[in-house]
Amino acid sequence: MRLLVTNCRVAQAYATLRALRPHAEHVVATTSGKRPLGIWPTCHAAYSRLVDRRYEVPDPEGDWFHGRIGPYNTPKEEAFISAIEEICRAERIDTVFPTNDAWVYVFSKNKDRLASQGVVVPVPDFDVVKRPLDKYDTVQAAAETGFPHPRTVLAEDDASVRAAIADLPPPWVVKLRFTNGGRGMSFHWDSGELLKKTRELRETHGAPIVQEFIPGSETMSFYTVVDNEGRVISCQTPTNARARLSRPAHAGRSAFLTAPRHAFADHAAALAKHIGWWGSLTIQTMIDERDGIPKILEINPRLGVHLWLRTAVGVNEPLIALRLARGEKVDKVPEVPSGIVLLKPIEDTIAFGFDTFDYGSWKLRKLFGGTSVERHLAQDSLGELWDDYRGPYRRDGERRYSPYYDNFRSDPVPALIWTSKLLAANASLSVNRLFRPSSVKRPL
Repeated sequence: MRLLVTNCRVAQAYATLRALRPHAEHVVATTSGKRPLGIWPTCHAAYSRLVDRRYEVPDPEGDWFHGRIGPYNTPKEEAFISAIEEICRAERIDTVFPTNDAWVYVFSKNKDRLASQGVVVPVPDFDVVKRPLDKYDTVQAAAETGFPHPRTVLAEDDASVRAAIADLPPPWVVKLRFTNGGRGMSFHWDSGELLKKTRELRETHGAPIVQEFIPGSETMSFYTVVDNEGRVISCQTPTNARARLSRPAHAGRSAFLTAPRHAFADHAAALAKHIGWWGSLTIQTMIDERDGIPKILEINPRLGVHLWLRTAVGVNEPLIALRLARGEKVDKVPEVPSGIVLLKPIEDTIAFGFDTFDYGSWKLRKLFGGTSVERHLAQDSLGELWDDYRGPYRRDGERRYSPYYDNFRSDPVPALIWTSKLLAANASLSVNRLFRPSSVKRPL
């Protein structure tokens, strides 16, 4: 296999690269997007020692993010695909692996074009891919299969928004239909602000959705792999290994435990089959504290940011997807033993440092009077914070570590670039909390 991995600034690109490198004779990676200060790289996976060559390509994400969705390439998308074709010819590439929403979307429209040139792209067809990429269509599909979901209204005009205001209690959740990583999401308690926000988004991104707010702090992801006929190959639902703190967590702060097959695993498989999916997808849910039932938030129709949670316990999802794309038979993955601890030491160290800073700044503001909005950021004690971080590291049993930590000595550059991005993201969040303590992504 001569492999091309794209969109190398996301975590799943690095996990994909490590999963497929043993099966590839030659690996090429792409870089794209702006660099901080004009020089610092952000596409960390492309700088791995496992990569034989790098190419800069245009970023295809803009039109998708602004809701310009269609079966044919926009000029920007055409420039991207043309660049990919040139790389494939120059490097004799036979497999291209996209690793994020916009890339999966663009490649789904062009997979036949690349197939005619002898290049396999392991993504479903465009008509299948576009449904989970659309947040509104995702909820519709969940409703059709009986998967629990928040009440959702498409904000096509002011009348539909007023109907949502009348039907749903505040806070109202506003989401773009085509986005990832929570970009463009906001919460509104004032109906006038909600109307204004949805008008603005219609002008720039097309009609957004207005959703019922699901109370709770516990999320659950169904990492589902299905074959070409909708049969389950794997469905992993690792659980949180830490207590839920009373304030929003910093970027990267998480520890997991492998868990038995979840009762909703069949619901997840039925939803994947209903939309015609094959390969990997992540069904993200919020556990509704009112009834304890997971309610769907979105579907990530790709290998997710936590891909390493599965590759670390022996579920090679990139290789499975590739075999499915080739029409090869793939057997069901054996159940992963419960209780394996999955840890991210680099991310935890950074997040703990910034959480400690946040705690100190909160104590100072409280000492000098504070403000009423800071109730949204009530802190645990510093001792509780420390105990929460170190708790998973003190657990008995088998452990697995993130690829950045596990491979730091043999492949340090991706880990260093990844660390710099986490430092920047967490510093930005701490500054926002320091000067705008009410600016949290989700109400508590």
